[in-house]
Amino acid sequence: MLIKNGRVFYNGMYHDEDVRIRDGVIAEIGIGLVGDEETIDAAGKLVYAGFLDTHIHGCNGGECSDSTEAVIKASELLPKFGVTGYLPTFSLPDADTVRTAVRNIRAAKGCPGAEVLGMHIDSPFRYRSIAYYPVKVPPTREYTLDMVDGDLSDIRIISVAPELPGSMEWLDWVVKEGVIGEIGHTECTADQVKEAADHGATLLNHFYNGYAPMDHHVSGVLAGGLIEDRLFAQLTCDGIHVAEAFIKLTVRAKGIHKVVPVTDCSQFLGMPEGRYMRRDKEVIFKDGAARDPNGKLVTGAHPYDENMRTIRAMGFTLEEVGTMFAENPAISIGESKRGKIEVGRKGDLVIMDTDLFVKQTIMDGKVVYAAE
Repeated sequence: MLIKNGRVFYNGMYHDEDVRIRDGVIAEIGIGLVGDEETIDAAGKLVYAGFLDTHIHGCNGGECSDSTEAVIKASELLPKFGVTGYLPTFSLPDADTVRTAVRNIRAAKGCPGAEVLGMHIDSPFRYRSIAYYPVKVPPTREYTLDMVDGDLSDIRIISVAPELPGSMEWLDWVVKEGVIGEIGHTECTADQVKEAADHGATLLNHFYNGYAPMDHHVSGVLAGGLIEDRLFAQLTCDGIHVAEAFIKLTVRAKGIHKVVPVTDCSQFLGMPEGRYMRRDKEVIFKDGAARDPNGKLVTGAHPYDENMRTIRAMGFTLEEVGTMFAENPAISIGESKRGKIEVGRKGDLVIMDTDLFVKQTIMDGKVVYAAE
């Protein structure tokens, strides 16, 4: 496949170049490429590496943790939004429920559509004093292995509250096992954030959400996360989870290369507004937000490309949007074969118009979604 005449984004800039994909891999990038293979004219369009959503719970009426069928439906739908790879993410209270989710997702791996790149467990090692998060499970090697049937090979991220007993020793172990240690759902101090980074943590789990609020009298977790340069900050960029000023604050404090947009999407993506049950809790989906009956925001419902448009409308440049959405997610999880338009990387591309609407999504050099 040959994609010609597009504005190809890589290394923070747009390039007026063509891209050739051969045998599912990017084979050539340059000006004036020619050939007799299938050709797409991307004149006036933006060309990005396929997007990776590293924090997504589900869509279209299902949560990935609930069933294999829900994962298959998510993989089928996500290329519509430019997502070619994702980490099914689940917030579950105990080892038994996590283990069931892990088995469901493993059974779906290899299904058509956006690729399951592993799993993101953002529970149950939490510490929050509010009633919505009653479970506090200290992290241990034994408990972790019990959750995943003794197999960490496809677990990409596990979240932990640094103030829980044993968390630093657990981080030492889990990072050594090749899993990304992530700080989340916590009321820890700035010093504990630094200590967690010292022990190998590299991510902040959907920053601001699930953390103790800022108090300028206290060196808390949010201040600690902002000043800790070793940590990538996931941000749910739908304009609902995190206010515009806080998004801009995060980018200014951490730098554009340390911000990782995520959707935090759930069963409500693609569903009509109304009242639903999400596991054992009632959720009211209204005005694009999923909240509990007390008004607490509980999850996301906006697709990846829509969040790009939201960020663009806040005044970020196209270069900044490209860096955050197309390249940072792969870097944050150590993906070296995706997330950048570069010779030798996977032939997954997204062609968008200049208003950031997806026109075509390409996986392994084949069109898997085309806008009507």
